Amino acid sequence: MNPNTDLSQKIKEATLAAIEDGTIDRDSLRQIVIGVSKLGDVILLWSFDDWSNYPYVEEDEAYARISNSDWLDQWDALSDPTSKKADPLRPQLRAQIHEAIRNVILDQSLGEFPNLVGFAEYRLNPHVDIEHGTPASFEDDECEGEVFAFYHPQGAGQIVGIMEKVPPDHLIYPFGSFFEGGIALFYPEGKQDSLTGSDKSPGVKIILFQDVEAWWTDDNYVMYRSKNEPLSIGLTGGHTHEEWGQPNRKEIERMIERHFLKSAPHLQFISETLPDIENLDAVADWRNRFERYDIYPYELIRKFYPRFGFKTTLRFAASFQNQQTRTRSISTLAWSSIHSKRHREALDALSELSADQRLEEWRIEIHALIALHRFEETIQLVAKLRKAMKIPRKGHRLADEEDILPWELIALLGVGRKEEVSAKLASIKKEDEKINFVRAVILQDSNLKEAQSYLLKAIRSDILNLNLEQFIVEPQLKKLISLAFKVEQKKKTLNYSL
Repeated sequence: MNPNTDLSQKIKEATLAAIEDGTIDRDSLRQIVIGVSKLGDVILLWSFDDWSNYPYVEEDEAYARISNSDWLDQWDALSDPTSKKADPLRPQLRAQIHEAIRNVILDQSLGEFPNLVGFAEYRLNPHVDIEHGTPASFEDDECEGEVFAFYHPQGAGQIVGIMEKVPPDHLIYPFGSFFEGGIALFYPEGKQDSLTGSDKSPGVKIILFQDVEAWWTDDNYVMYRSKNEPLSIGLTGGHTHEEWGQPNRKEIERMIERHFLKSAPHLQFISETLPDIENLDAVADWRNRFERYDIYPYELIRKFYPRFGFKTTLRFAASFQNQQTRTRSISTLAWSSIHSKRHREALDALSELSADQRLEEWRIEIHALIALHRFEETIQLVAKLRKAMKIPRKGHRLADEEDILPWELIALLGVGRKEEVSAKLASIKKEDEKINFVRAVILQDSNLKEAQSYLLKAIRSDILNLNLEQFIVEPQLKKLISLAFKVEQKKKTLNYSL
């Protein structure tokens, strides 16, 4: 007889007998733990009416003891139990027990349970030694159980920790398993009602790809929208233990994405699926889906911009009906213009926003104004910000003095108000790349060494993107600026070649 089948039968018989004699209450059972004794001579089974992700057990409380003599015979046959020949034995025992439980699950041979029942292993993971012949010395935390299966048709495969993100800000940590037609999420502690994030009785949610309308990636999440559902749900790596041989969070993220790519590639909603821009009806339908899914538009605009140009991209971004999506799209386009040193385009993009929305994006505007040497307008914007900062706000702050002062100093330099700049600098102790640049400009006529020090600190940042080299007139400092530009250009050339 197949040893796994034989062990499955023994587990089934022992568990059903425990249910029959009342040792296990079928109506309240939540967890079965399976493991080995300290000596490794018997396989033990425990039952619990309360759930624990890391159950702890005592050998004398097991409801069943199954001989592990076949494994011991292999161990005893070794001339040296500490040799490399012993290394495969513990993993083999673990695999045999896992396969036996898998058979029990797939056959549903224990009957039905009103609660979700999970399986955890104990003293099977190779990170804990089984010492033959003498009691092993285990610390309590080394003996914690490890959940590896659930009594459900989709709970017999590999189980991994998942983190589920439910709008607006609910984070739920189910266990998950992958199968050909979808993903099973197990909630042994409840909360399986993802659309509300509310506590429920323990349960299972099956995500069938045939019920998914679309999926996409967002940062480290795979996001999906089920048909006829109002919200998009995110899945990523959850609780895991690398030290126990489990995949790390990044690996789980990749597992989720690979599973969606393999099983539902036709449902992936990405910028490459955007119809031909001349097909207005198809583009409108695609845009409406993008908006309805509430996708953050960074990736879309980043790819749309070089493909269709600024004017078409701005027209597309401004066409969103959802104000949040519209604002995000326009501000993303404006930032893309800044990074491409198309500062007038950045201002043109911001002109599509309302006055309040535009003020929120003041960092983009002030960057563009400075780079375009529109210093008077910069000073006016700083004054407008200071006025707005005095008004109580809910949520995030608009700005603080430390944010806007460096920009103001540059603008004051630009309009020739050096004495005012020097007076303000005297009371500033903070070092900032823009402030360091201003100090270099002020000191270049009186203290070249100190000006050079400040300029070196400044040009290590993105200060070169602000078109401020005209303020540096001292020859040695001009050489520094010129050298910095050449280094920056070489970096860009190297990045393009890679």
